[in-house]
Amino acid sequence: MAVSRWIFGPDSTPVSWLNAVSVLSAWHEVYGRPVDELLCPEGRRLAAALQTACPSEALVPSVQPLLADPALTPGWREQLGANSPAAARATAPILILKGALDEQIPVSSTRSIVRKLCKSGDTVDLRIFDDADHAAGHVRPAAPQRDCRVDRRSTQGLARGLRVLGVTD
Repeated sequence: MAVSRWIFGPDSTPVSWLNAVSVLSAWHEVYGRPVDELLCPEGRRLAAALQTACPSEALVPSVQPLLADPALTPGWREQLGANSPAAARATAPILILKGALDEQIPVSSTRSIVRKLCKSGDTVDLRIFDDADHAAGHVRPAAPQRDCRVDRRSTQGLARGLRVLGVTD
């Protein structure tokens, strides 16, 4: 799975580790999946810090925080599959906003996901912004930065709502 490369592969970085812990922490809160089997003490400290702070350079770990690959861990492996694009048909149109200057996720990768979603029957509106990169708020003119904790709670609420509607497990 691509997750393994992103977290443990030769291109993994401390920032990708931080992102992995952030996602695992959020999925733990939403889906109740245990994280202790996946995180070393540094990873558990980082997960706790992410409960009250936005991911930032101050939180980037100095050591690999994961003990195990979630893509190979029972329960997590199934959750990753259920949350993969096109695993289940969306009940509403999907809007994807993409920065053409994104160096983390190439536009070609986004277009590939959009094709996969459309092939599964989803309606997708892809909008590519020439002056935007990967980070929120970097569209010229710059939009005001939002507090990520508000966004994270909104995302968790959306995930819970989708689960209630039967869109996810």
